[in-house]
Amino acid sequence: MSINVTIVEDHDDIRNRLEELIHSNFNLAGSYSNAEDFLSELPFVKNQVVFMDIHLPGLTGIEAIILARRKYPQIQFIVYTIFETDEIVFEAIKAGATGYLLKSSSGEKIIESVHQIIRGESPMSGIIAMKVVKAMQNTNPQLHNQTLSARENEILNKLSKGYRYKEIANQLFISVETVRTHIRNIYEKLQVNSKTEALNKINESSKKTGERYLNSSVKPEDEEICFQKINQLMETEKPYLLEKITISKLAELAGWPVYVVSQTINRKFNMGFFDLINQYRINLALELLKTNRKNYTIEGVAFQSGFSSKTAFYNAFKKQTGMSPLEFLNKTT
Repeated sequence: MSINVTIVEDHDDIRNRLEELIHSNFNLAGSYSNAEDFLSELPFVKNQVVFMDIHLPGLTGIEAIILARRKYPQIQFIVYTIFETDEIVFEAIKAGATGYLLKSSSGEKIIESVHQIIRGESPMSGIIAMKVVKAMQNTNPQLHNQTLSARENEILNKLSKGYRYKEIANQLFISVETVRTHIRNIYEKLQVNSKTEALNKINESSKKTGERYLNSSVKPEDEEICFQKINQLMETEKPYLLEKITISKLAELAGWPVYVVSQTINRKFNMGFFDLINQYRINLALELLKTNRKNYTIEGVAFQSGFSSKTAFYNAFKKQTGMSPLEFLNKTT
């Protein structure tokens, strides 16, 4: 079964590299440069695992996790960020993150972290464990010692000292799977005991922003006008050909708020923004392959259709047509 993975990252180069990796191993459900766009699509996209940066323009990654988990607690968040302070790491975990990866992590580590999350595990490196321990000591160590069991505290401390899962298992005479279960329990216990605290730390402006993007209802007449405008834009200005097209940019072109555009796309086109853009791109690719096949390579068609990645093009093409570009060419020859 394909795993739906979403990316929220404001640096284009990092987001593009992560997109390529996800495309090659999972189903890329969405990719956003800010938390507001992510939240606007959240009710309409089947997210399973979300890679969330912390430092974003507008709402922070931590605020986005808190707001999203309130309504969709089943979504698993992996914080994907640079080397952070002890307090920020701890706040991210308390907000609802079930995994934490540094941007220096290898591709193999990123892929494995997704599989771990789906298996009900929570990836935690020794560096992150050390930061959690320090943050707990700096806040209310007595409370946190009561929150975690003696065995959980023991495992957390061993992780913070650099021991690997297998080494901890051998020292404590337990299985590696048991170690993983304890680590997942640490995440969950810190979150359960911090839900109210985390929500209270979000300012009223951010709460209202989240509420608007997650719960707003669009009038049918506004939805119809927005729908017509989007169709017009797609036919005339072709925003799907822009390399950095986002739902915020489409909303700006259409002259409607992001949450209106998002809801309109879902209800009128019966899909999310990401799939809509890919649909228009693949329709153009099909036209190019049918009428100009002698003038284009498959890679050239991908580029002319608005795709910056050959892998993304192949995946979108197969999703829409049920075959690869080469199979399509052979079939229509």
